[in-house]
Amino acid sequence: MVATVREVQTHQSAGYPLHTAWLGTDAAPTATLGALATNGPITRLDGTPNHPILTQRGPVPLGQLRVGDVVFTPGAGNEPFGRVTVQAAYASGAVAPRVYHLITTARNYVANGMVVGEK
Repeated sequence: MVATVREVQTHQSAGYPLHTAWLGTDAAPTATLGALATNGPITRLDGTPNHPILTQRGPVPLGQLRVGDVVFTPGAGNEPFGRVTVQAAYASGAVAPRVYHLITTARNYVANGMVVGEK
């Protein structure tokens, strides 16, 4: 199913705190303090801590992802989903003065290669 954006909501304030998750294709996480070691490509995902990310535990807010969680990505071929593993997850210390909330027909969509959901 293709998601169509029905509405874009904009929220503006003095600053929304952001979280960061590093996602890789390793079967097991290999994160170490201050460095990431991975056997495959790695993706950085930044967002508000309450933004839902589709994982093997169901939708999980970005701020509650744990090292070792499996995050779903769009599948290839006959596979409905791909999978990446959380290598590191933390409050980044960065803030965004404006955030956007997409309301879609499917209630979830792909952003930065990850399957995410509406809040």
